[in-house]
Amino acid sequence: MSRSDPAARAKRAAQAAESGGAERASLRFRRLRVVVPALFLAAVIAAGWHQVAAIDLLRVRDTLRLVPLGPVLGIQLLALLSILAMTPYDLLIAPALGIRRDWRAWVHDAWIANTFNNMVGLAGLTGSGLRYLLAGRDALSQRQAASQAALVMLTIPVGLSALAWPLWLSGALIDTWFSSSALLVAAVYLPLFVLLTGDGRLHRRVLGSLPALSRLRQAGLVTVSFLDWLFATLIVWLCIIVAGVDVSATQVLVAYATASLAGAVSMLPGGLGVLDGALFLLLHTPGTDSDALVAGIVMFRVVYYVVPWLIGIYLGGAVLTSGEDAPLAPLLRHWHASPLLAVLRLPLVLFSAIAVRALAYLTFAGGVVLLVSTALPGPLDEQLADWHMALPQALLEGLHLGSVFVGVTLIVLAGGIVRQVERVYHMVVPVLLAGALLALLRDFHYVQASFLVALAVLLRMQRARFYRKTFPVFSLRTARWLLAMLVSLGLYAAIGQLAYETVRDAHSLYGTVASTPHAQRVLHSLLLLPLFALGIQGWLFFRLPRPIDDPPDRAALAAAGAFLKRYGGGAFAHLILAGDKQLLYAADNRVLIAYAHIRNRLVALGDPIGDPAVFRDAVEAFYNLADQYDLEPVFYEVSETYLGLYHDLGFKLFKLGERALVPTASFTLAGKNRESLRHSVKQAERAGVRFEVLDPPLDETLWRELRAVSDAWLASKHAAEKGFSLGRFDRDYLQRGPLALVRQGQRVVAFASLMPGYGAHEQLAIDLMRSLPTAPKGSMDFLFARLVELARDTGYRYFDLGIAPLSGVGASRHARASEKVARLAFEHGSRFYSYKGLRSFKAKFSPEWHAMYLSHRPRSALPGLLLDIAALIAGGYRRLLRNR
Repeated sequence: MSRSDPAARAKRAAQAAESGGAERASLRFRRLRVVVPALFLAAVIAAGWHQVAAIDLLRVRDTLRLVPLGPVLGIQLLALLSILAMTPYDLLIAPALGIRRDWRAWVHDAWIANTFNNMVGLAGLTGSGLRYLLAGRDALSQRQAASQAALVMLTIPVGLSALAWPLWLSGALIDTWFSSSALLVAAVYLPLFVLLTGDGRLHRRVLGSLPALSRLRQAGLVTVSFLDWLFATLIVWLCIIVAGVDVSATQVLVAYATASLAGAVSMLPGGLGVLDGALFLLLHTPGTDSDALVAGIVMFRVVYYVVPWLIGIYLGGAVLTSGEDAPLAPLLRHWHASPLLAVLRLPLVLFSAIAVRALAYLTFAGGVVLLVSTALPGPLDEQLADWHMALPQALLEGLHLGSVFVGVTLIVLAGGIVRQVERVYHMVVPVLLAGALLALLRDFHYVQASFLVALAVLLRMQRARFYRKTFPVFSLRTARWLLAMLVSLGLYAAIGQLAYETVRDAHSLYGTVASTPHAQRVLHSLLLLPLFALGIQGWLFFRLPRPIDDPPDRAALAAAGAFLKRYGGGAFAHLILAGDKQLLYAADNRVLIAYAHIRNRLVALGDPIGDPAVFRDAVEAFYNLADQYDLEPVFYEVSETYLGLYHDLGFKLFKLGERALVPTASFTLAGKNRESLRHSVKQAERAGVRFEVLDPPLDETLWRELRAVSDAWLASKHAAEKGFSLGRFDRDYLQRGPLALVRQGQRVVAFASLMPGYGAHEQLAIDLMRSLPTAPKGSMDFLFARLVELARDTGYRYFDLGIAPLSGVGASRHARASEKVARLAFEHGSRFYSYKGLRSFKAKFSPEWHAMYLSHRPRSALPGLLLDIAALIAGGYRRLLRNR
């Protein structure tokens, strides 16, 4: 039985079903994002291993340096115009949807969406998702913004299909089965696009919620997309030509169309590795200069992807940010289900602070570029050679080691940039400028220095976005960055080894004398490389601030007690006075939240306490507190009353069990249903037990007797004191409430501490329960029965027997998989915990059962979260692992 409204329960069930469906779709999407890219990368590596292994990185670098500046600037200008020419997608579609918007707004948003889509990709989801969010921040309805984004996403690939038709039909131009198959697949999309966006039956069945496009508008969109892909192909061809590779435009057209399709399907960011590898393999023929071909592809990546993307970061920096004051915050909070763009909800996490994420990746890339350029010997340049001869060798050594240190620092700190940590930001900007200076002094790397300076300027423009005080340096969330750091350091060692061939042992630079001064510098830096990395990581670990974990003092506990008397409290109100939790006063001191810190989480105990009118503000304040330290907010054992609030604020719910509340007015030992309980009570009474309630202060003799009972109980259970959501034997804490004793004669054989209901006499709860192993049989039943009667006699409506863990969890066949697993533990886990036994014991009192929930962030792994809470209750992982 429950006091909650059936309509509210139905609404929560519907919300849970919707959330569960989105969660399953998101999980499938994340799995695809791991499996599909890995398969494509493996295929490209397997197909071109011999050609790639023969590439000379030094020649690639020298080829790029020898390309005249004039052609490069011309190609760059053409690439920027090509990106700008993608705006007509939006301009042609907007009138069909009845959207009136200034053309400059379309140009601004289209540039951001197109450049981020080029870099992030995800088969067009990134660009369309950003279009939806950027357009939706204006006066457009969500339906208009969603329709605009969907139609652009459908239109962009149609130009590739239009290109594929003449190429595939003229089979003589295609010399591989892979290109032929890929172009055939691409060609199919053109008629499909016409049918999907027209006014025929297929459109009504599949995209009926989207407006149909006229034939004229369809033709215009196909033309725009055709020119878009033609421009991109032209830029590829020009980059390869100026790099010194003689190849026809038709060959590049076939290769780029095939490689683009492979890159899009691979789901890698920008098709990285797959598009480049496929382009290289398709254009590489006997006699082709492999190094020049790689140089041309790298140039294409820079002029068509990286430079426009930097401009996109600049334009989008003010809107593509996280936080409650961000322009996109309302849309991110109200991302409703849509049959048009349900799939766009999947990569939504990418759009939260995407500009800062991009800067973090660029910071990491800047570090890698510094390491790679430092590992490679300087170019064969007479002016540079004279410069190196003029410098003292000690200074050259210092420039080299400084560049390595700066590169490692940027790689390590990139993880703090993506977490938006203010102190890390203040470190990165001067480090970037130092790296630029070192690049100029070491090897006259003007391009590299310009990139680092531009990155520092972009970071400086985003300084307001770095609001966090710290982040977990070593955690699962930063594991990817740590792994990337190790890979980068390994790359530095590998490039140094391959570039010089100064090693007697083919697997290591150690144990041999390098043959050139530069190789000696590489060897020296390799010896210091791990020290640099560990030193920076150690500085972050020890110097970044940590959450305040100091327990509240007596004055703070006295203030908390006064707050509870003023506002009342819930089931866990009295546990606040145990002193093992931090206290957060929110909403102008009208709400109190008690919480504790474990690993990378802040765990609040129960619902907020205080004025319900401002609970939402209080929960958001707790969320913001956790966010300041890059921790996950969690609410443990929340009631059914405020589930809608947690759901609306983006929390996910897991049922922990059911709380047993005994209605005191109807409680009696009479009747057949209470026969077992009545028998236990009488059995205890025949043994001579009696019940009494004492209010502090207690005399020292009684305290020693209670301590002896508690120690005997702990010893018999092979357990130690717990905390957080459970009381413990602590005199300061126990003196804050009455104690119920069971005596046999004058000897105490059992006792329990009581948690009074603050404010209204709603419920009296039991906290700490201890008994001697030799206590008469039925003593605990006797104690509980008398406590229920005490609650009734003192005006309480309910007596709280506490929670029955996993009771009622996963009972429905429609329950979530995680709750079904929990149900198995309830049914078959009696060897480890008496789930059924505890439920049966409490059921003897005929209570009302009220569900209790764990409220957590959607991306939190439930097993790890439950383990953290178990450790928090046990007093830490050390005591949990010792089962003490």
